[in-house]
Formats: sequence, structure tokens, C-alpha cells
Amino acid sequence: MELDWLVVVLRWLHVIAAVLLAGGILFWCCVLRPAASELDEAAGTALRQRVAARFSKIVMLAILLLLVSGLINFIRINRSLPADANKMFYHSLFGIKFLLGLVVFFLASALTGRSPAFEKLRANGKTWLGVTSTLVVAVILISGVMRVYRDGLCARAAAAAVQQAPAAAEPAN
Repeated sequence: MELDWLVVVLRWLHVIAAVLLAGGILFWCCVLRPAASELDEAAGTALRQRVAARFSKIVMLAILLLLVSGLINFIRINRSLPADANKMFYHSLFGIKFLLGLVVFFLASALTGRSPAFEKLRANGKTWLGVTSTLVVAVILISGVMRVYRDGLCARAAAAAVQQAPAAAEPAN
């Protein structure tokens, strides 16, 4: 079997971008925000603003990489699924994951951005970081289910092909 380096690179980009975005959001929610709230108000606000300014660049890059690599991966994987497979469940999971991902992208952008339009959202950052973190975990869990389901479809197709192969190779009497 030959290794397809484009597929490997796309996978790496997707995983690294997901780790950066998800890890950053979870760190911000579970570690940084509680620690910053223990500082006096001015210092805590200044820290949150500095972190948001730096993290916003990672958020934008991660969104770009996830959208590009994710859509290419979806098309590639969809083409590789067995023709007779029931793809509805896989497509449903992808649709839910994609929509939740778009919400995560929006919230992460709004929380790290500077637009006055989202100042109320940033003012209630604890709540929205919690929502974003929950959605990130949901996307990760859905991704795991999609992977196991896809692997099962491919394994069943391979097993069926192996069972049919000896029957076709047997000489007729």
C-alpha cells in the first residue's frame, strides 16, 4: 500500500488546527478565566484582553485550516465509502458536526474579537465560554462516532469482498 502524502498532510493540518482551537478554548474556560477572576478587576480585564488579542490570530488560522481540510477530507472520505453503504447516518453526523463547528467558529471569533457589536457577548464571557467549550466537546465526540462508524462501514465492505472472492475463484465442476 502506497502512502498518500496529501491525505496525511490534510489530516495533520486538521488535527493540529482542532487541537489549537479546542485546546485554547478549553484552557481559556477552565484555567485562564477562573485564574483571571482572582485578580483585581483592572488586572483581570487587562489579562483577558491580551490573551484574546493573541488567541484571535490562532482562532482565525484554525478556522481557515479546519474549513479547508475538513471539506476536502469529507469529499475524499465520502467517495471512499462503499457504494452500498447506508451513508445517511454518517452524513447526518457530519451535518450536525459542521453546524456546531460554525457556531464554535462564530463564538470563538466574537469572544476574541474587538467588534463593538459583540461587546455584550464578551461581557458575559463566562457563560459564552462555557457554551463554546460544551460545543467543542460535542464536536469532538461526534467526530469519534463518525470515525468508528466509517471504519465499520469500510471493514464490512472489505469482509464482504473477501467472502465473495473465494467463491469467484473456485473452478466450476
